[in-house]
Amino acid sequence: MIKKLPLFIILIPAICFASDGHQDLASQLRDYAWRMLNFSFLVVILYFLAKKINIKQLLSERRIKLEEALSEAKKVKEEAEKKLALYNEKIEELNIELEKLKKDIVEQGEFEKQRIISEAEKSAELIRQQAYQIADQEIKKAKESLRLETSKLAMEIAKEKVISTVNEKDHETYVNQYLDRSGK
Repeated sequence: MIKKLPLFIILIPAICFASDGHQDLASQLRDYAWRMLNFSFLVVILYFLAKKINIKQLLSERRIKLEEALSEAKKVKEEAEKKLALYNEKIEELNIELEKLKKDIVEQGEFEKQRIISEAEKSAELIRQQAYQIADQEIKKAKESLRLETSKLAMEIAKEKVISTVNEKDHETYVNQYLDRSGK
């Protein structure tokens, strides 16, 4: 089958030219012969160039280089996959650590909030106690002031009552009694 393939390839143009009715058969065959001769020269030149260049060796070297490149690419791919797995693991660890830090920050925030509230309550209680002490002191001052005022008024009233009730004779009696007591 493979030996018949070149013959088939050669006859295809002849069949195509046969369908063209504008030229006679001899001119068509001559044209076809020149084309075949031209193609044959091209094949021979390519054959000798390929032999001189040693295409077999070039192709085998190219195949070896490609195999090496493929094996190197596989190694690089495996290393990259290992690095990717390592980085993904590190990213996962960092995400876990980040979540832990977020949780710690929230807990610390809650603790700080409770501490501030506790301090505020203590400060409020201290202020309340100070206010009660100040109020007690003010009440004591007011009571003392009222006592003084009351005693002054009582003395004024008593003085006026004594003056209004004591006559001159009683006055002399009281003075004499006082002098008698102090003289003894």
